[in-house]
Amino acid sequence: VWTRLKEAKEKVDEATLARDQVLARESGLEKELALMRQKALDLQADCQQTLSAELKSLQEANAKELAAHQHEVDTLEEKVAVMESDLSLARRDIRTLEAEKATLQQAITSSHRADSDSEIRLMEAERSRDIAEERAASNQRAAQLAAQEWERERSHLVAVAQESEQRLQQSSSSETAYRSETRHLQERLDLVEKALRTSKREKTEGMVPERALRGASGDLASAMAQSLQREREQSQKEAEIQLHALAQRLEQAIETQRKSAEDSETMLASKDKMLAKYREEARQATLHLQKVAGEMQTAVEVADRRAKQAEAETKALRSSIEAFQEDALSWKQAEKSLVPRCEKAEKQVVALSAQAKELVKSEEELMKNRQELNAALDRSRLDQSRLDRKLQAANQKADQLRRQLETAHMSSLKSYPHVGSRKSQRTDATKKLPQVDIGGVQPKSDPDTDE
Repeated sequence: VWTRLKEAKEKVDEATLARDQVLARESGLEKELALMRQKALDLQADCQQTLSAELKSLQEANAKELAAHQHEVDTLEEKVAVMESDLSLARRDIRTLEAEKATLQQAITSSHRADSDSEIRLMEAERSRDIAEERAASNQRAAQLAAQEWERERSHLVAVAQESEQRLQQSSSSETAYRSETRHLQERLDLVEKALRTSKREKTEGMVPERALRGASGDLASAMAQSLQREREQSQKEAEIQLHALAQRLEQAIETQRKSAEDSETMLASKDKMLAKYREEARQATLHLQKVAGEMQTAVEVADRRAKQAEAETKALRSSIEAFQEDALSWKQAEKSLVPRCEKAEKQVVALSAQAKELVKSEEELMKNRQELNAALDRSRLDQSRLDRKLQAANQKADQLRRQLETAHMSSLKSYPHVGSRKSQRTDATKKLPQVDIGGVQPKSDPDTDE
């Protein structure tokens, strides 16, 4: 019974532990599911933001340098790799959730089997308790029968003791009679001795003639002595015989009484021991059965409570599993809705990669054109620098010529005042000199000439 109770307790503890593990796993799955949902939402938002940002950046980055385009392409590839890894993790988590769902279903079926096994063990424990109660009742009846047998033997021993006491009383009464008879004989002897003393006294006093007295006294004394001797011997023999017989009877009675007393004491002691043993065994058995019955009742109550608790927890677990199944279905639907988006994102990534390649090619062409333009610009700058040097030389020559003309004019004015009328003609001639305009550089004008 103890083994079965222990096994039942172990089964209940195992079911409780499995339930706790399932609850912990369920809570962990719920947390993981929430994290996966958040991750999916974040991933979707990141994908949308990233794709919009990348498209915008790609649309706006046609005129930027090749390094920026290459960096953006690398960033996009990294994000695509992260998206692919997250998608693979999500699919793997979904497979894990499905496996754990199957495990939970197996645990539920095993818990049902454990409940049925615990009910069978409970019925067996109740049947064992009934058998133990029947055994206790039979032991109690046997103890009662043993007590009744002991009472009968005790009454028999009491009767034997009473009979022994009666025999002792009879022997004591016979001893009293013998003692009274002995006292009677002693009294007769005392009377005879008193008569002898009286006769002797009369003899001494001389009341009877000496011869007659001698004859009478001699005959009387001899007769009385003989009779007394015979009576004494006979009484002694009878007394000895009676005393011997009485002593034998007394010894036999005493021995018998002693043996019977010892037997009765031994029997009483053994019966007392047996009765005490039976009573102790019956008491121990009763206490043990009461304890076992109490423990079994407690175990049954605990098993009932645990069974009810397990049933309630099983119902809660079923409801949670149903909710988890609904969440799994919603997650599958979300995954189904997310897969085309990811495929679309992958297609967009492929298209963006192609656009990036085209941009790289266009950038290479632009670099070539830029190199050609830079070469042409360098050539034009060389030509412009040569023209600038020529212009500076021409300006220097014009300035020198202008100074010479001014010097000549001043000297002519001083020498020939009448030449002032030609000033306007020289000024006009000076204005008619060719003006060189190369690269936006014009020759300096003479302030005097302008005047």
